[in-house]
Amino acid sequence: MRVKIGDFFFERSYLEDGSRFLEYLGRVRKNPRDLEAHLALGVIHDYHGRPAQAIGHYWSALQLDPTDPFARERLKDLLAHLQNLISMAVR
Repeated sequence: MRVKIGDFFFERSYLEDGSRFLEYLGRVRKNPRDLEAHLALGVIHDYHGRPAQAIGHYWSALQLDPTDPFARERLKDLLAHLQNLISMAVR
């Protein structure tokens, strides 16, 4: 599995590397306007099945760059998925 963010490719092993997660988390804490770090954290959370955290980082990325197509598409997909889960739960 490969995930592309801009010019960066994330291999499965990269997404499963906890030190990478901590690196990006540290970057966001140092600089909340680090677009690349927010996108990377969104992908990592998304990959690990943590949609709420992924949405938060994709949302932050979209606030930093409203034209980013990757953040917009992932956010749209995750929100649609959550809406479907909610619809199924209330039936």
